Formats: sequence, structure tokens, C-alpha cells
Amino acid sequence: MSRMAAGEQDCMSVIMLPYPGPSERNAYLRHLVDGLVDEGVETARFTFARLLARPDVWHLHWPERYVSIRGRPRQGLVNLTKLAAFLMLARLRGVRVVLTVH
Repeated sequence: MSRMAAGEQDCMSVIMLPYPGPSERNAYLRHLVDGLVDEGVETARFTFARLLARPDVWHLHWPERYVSIRGRPRQGLVNLTKLAAFLMLARLRGVRVVLTVH
């Protein structure tokens, strides 16, 4: 995922976490990706490298899933720290962040 070169049409890019795979049971995620693609939006699974590539939007679904580890408070703290670092990096890189909590 990269910024458009001169002369190319500008296409919005969205990285998502989680990103629906072929066996995705959550219809919401699949419909969301399909709808975005139908509108010409480039979508991809969140990775650190893709965040560094400065997508237009990082859509994080259910952020609480990534920080609440039952019975493992240290791991929860590590995950919270990583998530905070990713969010700060996104802000510094000018990536808009959308958080979806259901």
C-alpha cells in the first residue's frame, strides 16, 4: 500500500484490524470490506509495515480485544503499550484512526 504516483487516480487506502479472511464468520467485517472495495477503496490487513506506508485510514475494530487478557495482566499491559505506540505512530504519520466498539 503506497501513496499514488503523479498521474495516477487517488485511491483511499484503509488498513484494518481484524481483517476478514476467507473463513470469516463475522458478516459485518466481510460486508464492510466488500462495500469499501465497491466504492474503489483499497483495503488491507493491518501490519506495522503498512502503518509505516501511511495509509489514509487505520480502522481498528474492537480495540478492547487487544488489551484485555483475562488472568494475564502483564500481557494485557504489554498489549496496551504496543497499541498506544501504534496509535501515536499513526498520529505522527498523519494516518486517520477509526475505532469501532460494538
